[in-house]
Amino acid sequence: MSTAGVQSAIETQRHWSAAAGKVKQQIRRGRRVTLGLGVAGTVLVTAAGQVEGSAGRVLAALATAALASAPIVAGSFASPDHTKTWT
Repeated sequence: MSTAGVQSAIETQRHWSAAAGKVKQQIRRGRRVTLGLGVAGTVLVTAAGQVEGSAGRVLAALATAALASAPIVAGSFASPDHTKTWT
């Protein structure tokens, strides 16, 4: 293989590695956000059970929003298609 061919292979690998690194970061970010939403929703629903009145209803609504959005975030950033792209 010529020097030009080796340089071309190195450059191609460098581009692939950079792209894979970006996808990996997106997957990790999506997983962290999903985890954070799940934890926040759990804490909020627990607090809602302890508080009476409109404050409890507000906490319950926030918990619902956090827990309902977690799968949406997971599907957007950490779906199997993203994992396939990365690997």
